[in-house]
Amino acid sequence: MNYCQNKEMQIALRQFVAEEDSDYFVTANFNRNTNIEAARKALKRWSAMIDRRLVGKHWSKKNADERMFYFAAAEHIHSNLHWHMLVRLPNEKMKQSFNWIASNYWKQIVKSGDMNVQLIDNSKDKIKATNYTAKDLWRTENYNTFTISTEFSGL
Repeated sequence: MNYCQNKEMQIALRQFVAEEDSDYFVTANFNRNTNIEAARKALKRWSAMIDRRLVGKHWSKKNADERMFYFAAAEHIHSNLHWHMLVRLPNEKMKQSFNWIASNYWKQIVKSGDMNVQLIDNSKDKIKATNYTAKDLWRTENYNTFTISTEFSGL
């Protein structure tokens, strides 16, 4: 894809993400060298752990609307790789413990890592978080590495 096509895709993805009712803006840091394959594997494992904890033992058999949904974009793929995510949870009960659970599970998976979880309180925060998450998607390598949680869930 050329620059114009990439920019159009970035705009389309930004619009798609903006239409989701995200509850949290999350940054998942590795704080060490890693590659995109290992980063995706860590994200997949984190996602499964969160769903199991919040949804229950048979989380993988639940419908998508009963599970965590996120859009994740990798940033600084060749140095200091980390994920920016917009996360939506299906109910208020899950939101009560998400911050603590998300951070602690990430630390279990990535010993050197840390996670910043910010509640999206209003439309201004949502716009800022969406724009920040999608800011590098015009680059082909960034566009090729974004993920949506359903990619890992088999839904």
